[in-house]
Parts: sequence; C-alpha cells; structure tokens
Amino acid sequence: MEETIKIYPSNWLMTAGIVGFTKIFWQSKFYRINDNELEILDFEDVKKEFIEKYFLKSRELRTPLKTFYNNSRLSNNRFKRNGETDIDKTNKYFFENVRNGQLLCSFCNQRRAIERKESKNNGDADFSVVRLDEVHFTPLGSSPENLANLYWEGNPANFLCLPCELIVYCAAFGFTKVGKGYFFINAPATIKEVVEMNEIWAEYIGQGKDRSFKESLIEILKRMERAKAKWTLQNISFIELSPSSENTFNIYSFNIPVETANAVRKMIESYPKSLRDVYDIFIDNIYSKKTLYDMVGDIVYGYLNRERLEGIDNRNLQKSPTGRLVLSGKYLKNPKDLLFFLKFQKEVEEYGQ
Repeated sequence: MEETIKIYPSNWLMTAGIVGFTKIFWQSKFYRINDNELEILDFEDVKKEFIEKYFLKSRELRTPLKTFYNNSRLSNNRFKRNGETDIDKTNKYFFENVRNGQLLCSFCNQRRAIERKESKNNGDADFSVVRLDEVHFTPLGSSPENLANLYWEGNPANFLCLPCELIVYCAAFGFTKVGKGYFFINAPATIKEVVEMNEIWAEYIGQGKDRSFKESLIEILKRMERAKAKWTLQNISFIELSPSSENTFNIYSFNIPVETANAVRKMIESYPKSLRDVYDIFIDNIYSKKTLYDMVGDIVYGYLNRERLEGIDNRNLQKSPTGRLVLSGKYLKNPKDLLFFLKFQKEVEEYGQ
C-alpha cells in the first residue's frame, strides 16, 4: 500500500487549500483530517479523481477560477476539446508529464519538488522545476521575494511537490464570496475548527450586509463554544481577495483576549435589546480592552439629562461614538439594563482569580 501523504497548514494559503480540498472530496474515503494535518491515505485515488471533481465543484460553487488562477491549466488556459475541458489532456499534464527533481518542496520540506515537461515556443519540450507563481495563485503576484514575505518567513525558492501543488490549487474553494470580494479566515486552531469557523462565518455574514468582522467573530465564538471548542479567538486573520484589473489581497488581524472571550461566552446572550443600537461600540471597546465604565457613564449622562438634550439635534449626536452613547441614554427606559456592562467588566477583571 502506498505510504500516506501528510499536508500541513504551514501558512494561510495551505490552510485555505486544505479547507478547499475537503469541500471537493467531502464524501471521499481516501483521506482524513487530523488536528494539525491532512492525511491522504491513497494519493493514486486522488490523482484519478482530482481533475474531474475539481471542475464539477467549480461549476457547483460557481468559483471564478480565473480570479484565483489566471492563465493556469485549470483556468482560462485549460485544455479543451469541442469547447469543453479535456480531462484526459489535463490529467496527462498534471500527473504524467512530471518527475521528481532534486530539490525539496518549500512547503512541506519532506517530498521532492516536481519538474514538469512544458512545451516551448519553438515546439520543443523540456522539464523545468515547478515553483509557486501567479499561475498557482494569481493574487500573490509574481515576485518570489514578495511571495515569501507575505505568508511565510524567508524562503524565496517556492518549490512545489505534486501533493502541495494540488492543495494550492484547492485554495479558491476555501474562500467565501462577500459582495465583490472573497474572504478566508485563518486561526491557530485545529483544521476541523478552521473548517467550522469558515462555515459559521459564511452563514452568519450571508444574513446581512451590515455584519462587521468584529461582530462576526463574536458569533463564531458563541457557536464554537456550543460545539465545545476549547480555544479562544487569538491571532485571527481575515484574508480578503479583491478582484480587479490587478488582483490584490489584504490581511486583517484580530484578537479577542482570553479574559474577554471568557466573559463573552458566559454573558453575550444576555446583552440588553434596549441597547442594541450601541452594540458595535461595545464590541469595539472589548476588542481594544477599554473599560466599560466610561461607556456606562456616557449612557447615564444621556439618561439623566434627557430634558437638556431635547434642544440638541439627534443627528449631531450620531456623529461620534460618545454622542451615540449619550443619545442611547436619552431614550433608555430601564437603567437596570446597564448592569450588563458592569457585570461584564467585573467578569473580565476577575478572570483567573
């Protein structure tokens, strides 16, 4: 039996690829997901099914392969026959016209990087080592130096073995379309947890255009806790792909401190509905570790000075977070709702005691 192949989530691109791989082959039995690795039990079965299932999944999910893999043989530069993808030629290109080279794969540092036979302009064909470039993931661009700095430390070689190359080509399926962009969430968690995080986030963010990154992470924290996940939201990264004439990507990092995550798990479900209009300010405060006492003070000021505030246009108060808190207090009916913030702050301060 062929030796099992292990793929590690060594950077966000590989993690997105592993998530995408599980979407393509979710019913297959020739692999399993462990905490910190994808284990392929029979790579020959993967090669037999990969190309056909890849294109089926891209049509099912309407994944814009050109956006992720411009000029690739899996995208707009694919082999065709009678206007349709030529599966046989594609299989030959990826799995037959290759050989193991002398260099190590830059992603796994375990297997030999492959060399692939490519046709030249003069009609000749020769083997050349396969490197990660913009064909493998267009948003990264074509500079080896930039590639290395973007998602792992200091290895500008970018050589690829065949299993790692296929995983990179699966990364597009790990992203979720939101508006005109595509997003993937990466975190220092198990692979199954990252898969679940992206599923929860996609469902939540799809419910409304006004959902913010920070609020969506709170929702993930709540639902992952119900699934008995034993981790906190530390060092979370949102990778955003923005399609344009020159595809680019941005990475946004967020952290929820462990003491705040603990309070969120215990108390967020009881957040007062009467203060929903300042929920985003509350979220910003807990992310930035600001004390909630100042927030309560602003709301109390509005509550105690309602008559004086009648002479101020509400639209002017809406222009700043402090003004919004004061305005919220102006219309607050039950001041006992403010106890939530005081209890939340106490929970944070007393964590671990």
